[in-house]
Amino acid sequence: MVTPYLVFSGNCKEVLEFYQKVFGSKVGMSMPYGEYVPDGVKTIPANLSTWVLHAEMQICGTKLWFADEIRDLAKGDIVRLTVTVPDCKGALKIFNQLKENGESFLKF
Repeated sequence: MVTPYLVFSGNCKEVLEFYQKVFGSKVGMSMPYGEYVPDGVKTIPANLSTWVLHAEMQICGTKLWFADEIRDLAKGDIVRLTVTVPDCKGALKIFNQLKENGESFLKF
């Protein structure tokens, strides 16, 4: 399955509210940065605590994921695709093929 991931710079909550009005959709799940503190991090900066770490919404039959990105976004970097595969072996094969001619920002 391929899921579009829309990324914003601190205004994701407003975008979700707008899409709810326009499309009559509901946010299925939403987690702010303030509810997630990764290992090794003591606190989340106050200005980021209400930003959206991850949210999900279905629009016209298509599942979309949403988030606020802490890093500066480059022009054209607001739509990402997330590929979900049934097993780790298949995911690793796809990951390795994509990174041959691409750039990986995360480790597998």
